[in-house]
Amino acid sequence: MPSQETIYTRFQKIVSRYPDNEALAILHDGRYELISYRELDERVRRFSFALVEHGFKTGDKLGILVDNSIEWVTADLACAHLGIIVIPLHTSYNEHYVKQVITHSGFKHVVVGEQHADKLAKALQ
Repeated sequence: MPSQETIYTRFQKIVSRYPDNEALAILHDGRYELISYRELDERVRRFSFALVEHGFKTGDKLGILVDNSIEWVTADLACAHLGIIVIPLHTSYNEHYVKQVITHSGFKHVVVGEQHADKLAKALQ
């Protein structure tokens, strides 16, 4: 019988086994920001709660237009936890392509990094 393990359940096993180990190291302003599995799990739980509070449920779609970052990983794991479908929007996409993805994917909400807000606004015009 195939394993029923998901990305999120695997993540939870690692959190429980290695809570204080470094999960991520993200270069920010020339320095690495280190995040433990425990801290990443706390961020994922908070973001998951916020998604539920905003009415998200299993099968809904969420666009993500954020640079490679702790926020991207957090949003992706929260979606995996809740069964939300992630629609990744690479930050190198131009406004025209972002609009195409929005139109064809059917997502209604997007997490957007501040530095990409103008691109999203132009794509939505």
